[in-house]
Amino acid sequence: MKDKSTLVKYTREELTHVADETDWEKVDAMSDEEVYQDALNDKDAQPTDKTFWETAPLPSHLMNIDPDLLKWFKVRTADCEAQINTVLRSYVEANKRCAHAALFDLKESVLNILREAQCEGPIQLEEIRQRLGIPKVDYRDTARSNSLVWGILCHLHDDGYVRHTPRIGWEITEVGRTDENAND
Repeated sequence: MKDKSTLVKYTREELTHVADETDWEKVDAMSDEEVYQDALNDKDAQPTDKTFWETAPLPSHLMNIDPDLLKWFKVRTADCEAQINTVLRSYVEANKRCAHAALFDLKESVLNILREAQCEGPIQLEEIRQRLGIPKVDYRDTARSNSLVWGILCHLHDDGYVRHTPRIGWEITEVGRTDENAND
């Protein structure tokens, strides 16, 4: 008997040359009940019931792909899963670049609002949101858009461009003013 602790890998081609070790005469001579009992004695081949399949965890990487899309990829490449992964990866990376560019533009817009408001003094978060043109739809949307502006202001604060005084507001710092004058 072979060592059961050793895993052996075969290619499809190699499998065609592997000898069949099943004693088919013995299997044919067994009743269905005997075959079933032999299967029950195999700890790796235990029967499952409906409950098992209802509660069995699914792998986290499974996803449904429309049949026409899968067919399109299969026609073009032997390793369609790798190709689908490459397409998805490039989509994600492109969106990351777009999001980064949009965030940079938004940061610049917030800085410009603060520069314009210098003579007025500190400006409140809500006022910055309004000047950015982000509409106030309802409380949840306002909270979401304010948190976006808040996050940008926190980045600018960490970089030394703005300062915040509680209950007074946000204003551009001398570093921010110097940077603005450097561009003139």
